[in-house]
Amino acid sequence: MNLKRIAPVYFTKPVRYCTACNRLDIVTEAEIKSGDSVYCLKHHRIRNSRYKALEHGKLAPSLAELEALLPADMICPVCSKVMCYTEREGPLNSVISLQHWRDGTVSWICHACNTSHGNSKLPENEWLRLMKLVKSNEALCSTCCKILPLSAFHKNSKSSKGIQGYCKSCG
Repeated sequence: MNLKRIAPVYFTKPVRYCTACNRLDIVTEAEIKSGDSVYCLKHHRIRNSRYKALEHGKLAPSLAELEALLPADMICPVCSKVMCYTEREGPLNSVISLQHWRDGTVSWICHACNTSHGNSKLPENEWLRLMKLVKSNEALCSTCCKILPLSAFHKNSKSSKGIQGYCKSCG
């Protein structure tokens, strides 16, 4: 009996391209499936942020308007840290987040700044001024509104910065 050896056949998933990029004549491999469509990380983040805003009754500009607001250099305009689209690319505190400012405008800032803004009791312009002064080894206490070293805060693994939002003396 003469048996022939047959080469194994490997099945690969077909490559799918981002639905939103495709509309703009850009070829980008999709990574996330949402319903019948697939999206790249950027467009998935933009769509999710828009839908969350709508769920909360907030201003939700069109997808094209939100994409136009993305900073070209992906630097947070508040703290000057590099931002990313998802936790696949970096830590949670560096993921872009849609910020609804009290004057009715929106912009993209990092998750850490968005959380700090939401917890702050300060007027927005004062919060922005102080946040620009905070160094990488410091944080702004949401209660006493002082810039303190990270050692002045209790640890909190569930927060975006890994510390409580208020200092030890306020806690």
